[in-house]
Amino acid sequence: MSGVIGQDLQTKSGLFGFPTGHVIQTRTKFIETTNDSSNYFSTSATTGEVCQFASTNLEITNFSASSGNRVFMTYNGLSHTGDNPNHNGIMGFIVDSTRYATNIFSGDGTSPITPQLVLDLGSDLTNVTISSMIAAPNSSEKKCYIHDYASYYGVTCVSMVVMEIKG
Repeated sequence: MSGVIGQDLQTKSGLFGFPTGHVIQTRTKFIETTNDSSNYFSTSATTGEVCQFASTNLEITNFSASSGNRVFMTYNGLSHTGDNPNHNGIMGFIVDSTRYATNIFSGDGTSPITPQLVLDLGSDLTNVTISSMIAAPNSSEKKCYIHDYASYYGVTCVSMVVMEIKG
């Protein structure tokens, strides 16, 4: 027999499970770019489109999570740009068909943006697709990109992480 002195060794009904904040599952998408040039996705869609790099959508498919838990999602720092004079753009996520704008950018320059979103689930998610998104609210061309320096660093990549966390 083993245990901690002063602790009840008996299993108590209703106490089985993971503690609040425990990561229940993690899903990732990793896309490697290898051509030593700017790998970008361009759109003028006002409602937003799924970002695609190396002919691959930056998304997690068939994701399920339980009601009462949280879903945390993020993708790594992409640069962005917009055409003059309508620079405003939006980055975020699409969960099945629902769009979530999490980062708004303005200006024709570039800088890294790492979108993040936490959803408290009021109902189960069942086999949904969670995608990265870029939108052009004024219909002018918007781009998100990662510049590839594979000849210097070996691997340049874009990635996405989605976690279910016990609520």
